[in-house]
Amino acid sequence: MPEPSVLICFDGSDGATQAIADASRILATRRALVLTVAEPPDPWELYDPAAVLSATVSKLASARLGLEEIARQEATATNQQGVEMAGAAGFSATGEVVSGKPAEAICHTAAESGAELIVMGTRGRSRVQVAVLGSVSAAVIAHATCPVLVIPPSHDQTRAARTSAWTIP
Repeated sequence: MPEPSVLICFDGSDGATQAIADASRILATRRALVLTVAEPPDPWELYDPAAVLSATVSKLASARLGLEEIARQEATATNQQGVEMAGAAGFSATGEVVSGKPAEAICHTAAESGAELIVMGTRGRSRVQVAVLGSVSAAVIAHATCPVLVIPPSHDQTRAARTSAWTIP
């Protein structure tokens, strides 16, 4: 396959889904590589328990599968969903799953694949949340060797994210 002209970052979030839909209006019919990064949690430093909890209980119960394998399987399923969405939106899409820190893996894959543009969504975090949790899109913008198109969340997604971040269950 020829080099992709667009690298679409897809993690299954509402922001990533919105990015595919919005980008397709101006970039559809281009070749695209849909990238999902599998970032397995460090078993000694579970800073993001949601990463483990998002896997199905039956997979976690299996003693034969390690956390890295679970993360890879989940990332592969997520990537396939992204490839299907990108294809339905008009892109000529293929998929790839890589392991590592998301911002580093995205920049490396963009450079290796010769992508002309990186497309990604955001989660609509507040400034405080970004300061505490960091921002993959900000890191990609700072380190990418090609232009980066960051699609902001819709107004409803932003409001819901900010409200739920401060709601105590």
